[in-house]
Amino acid sequence: MLVRQCKILMLIGLAMFVLIATFTDLTENDETFAFVRRVMVMDTDQAIYRAVESPVAWTIVYWVMVTGQMATGLLYLLGAYRMIQALEEPAATFQDSKALAVAATTAAFSVWFIAVMAIGGEWFLMWRATEWDGQAAAFRYYMTALVVLIFVMQPDAELPRHRRRAQRAAGSPGARPGLAPPADQSSGLRSPADDRPSRPS
Repeated sequence: MLVRQCKILMLIGLAMFVLIATFTDLTENDETFAFVRRVMVMDTDQAIYRAVESPVAWTIVYWVMVTGQMATGLLYLLGAYRMIQALEEPAATFQDSKALAVAATTAAFSVWFIAVMAIGGEWFLMWRATEWDGQAAAFRYYMTALVVLIFVMQPDAELPRHRRRAQRAAGSPGARPGLAPPADQSSGLRSPADDRPSRPS
């Protein structure tokens, strides 16, 4: 049970981080929008043929990033809630409840690796701009999400009461399935070996 609770707590922590980051981007939108604009116009780089100088494009990218972050945070929150609902269920049911955690981590990977690292870092050459290089922060974000997902997706042990219930359904505890008890123990009938004459000593 403790391991299951730890997994849920980690998802809640990721949800808090992403939602707080989204709140900051919305309330401090001038700075966030300036970051998007400076990266896309590439005013610190020579490869300006890749630059995008359309304010409409800057606005679209800004809102795509913010919406992606918000969706990521909500998916983590819903994933944690789904796992809380299945906390005391059998191991297979609890494992199935982790699907939203996978979806949330995929969204996080899309925002911070695909959008920031791949598009911002490589296409817009963000790594050449010391002031507007967000790759180190993005790396921390998506790597943390991936490590948490690896831990969360590890199979969980069956809870004791479900294990006992499975043992009762299969027969007596400790009995190996597929082996019938000896006839003389189960029905009181004598086995053929009982009728054999004993060897004289």
